[in-house]
Amino acid sequence: SAEPISLTAQELSAHDLDTEAAYDALSSFGLELLQSTEQAGESTLLSPLSVILALSMAANGAEGETLAQFQETMGGISLESLNAACQSLLSDYRQLGGSTRANIANSLWLDPEGQISEEFTGRCMGIYGAEVFQGELSSPAVVNDVNHWVSKQTEGLIPKLVQQPFPQD
Repeated sequence: SAEPISLTAQELSAHDLDTEAAYDALSSFGLELLQSTEQAGESTLLSPLSVILALSMAANGAEGETLAQFQETMGGISLESLNAACQSLLSDYRQLGGSTRANIANSLWLDPEGQISEEFTGRCMGIYGAEVFQGELSSPAVVNDVNHWVSKQTEGLIPKLVQQPFPQD
């Protein structure tokens, strides 16, 4: 079982300058995402932060050309800078005060057949605060499991996210 891997204060401070550049790149990515959604002409609720966090977590499991494509998509920033920026953002959101409330929940759903690196799982847990669940993703039971978790995390605002089990491939 993987242990959470977070960036230490020293590691975060080593990326201070990179983090500012990462914030700029992530802001540009979010703006472009919203603009492209607006151009589709449909009314859509979209959280650029959620997309950024999901892509950033996935980037931690990538290597080679796939990792390079993730980095290009996220503005050309290194994985280390991306992780530092995301950990800092999540920390900032958790410390919001007053009447502002932001609930951010991440999770990994792993199939027992999959070969997932403990480092990947540890980074997702430590940096992104992801909960890890294991079960057969192509099983009908996963639909209820995922929807229950999402509904609980969103206080019922998103009662159903998944309609059917995931394909085996």
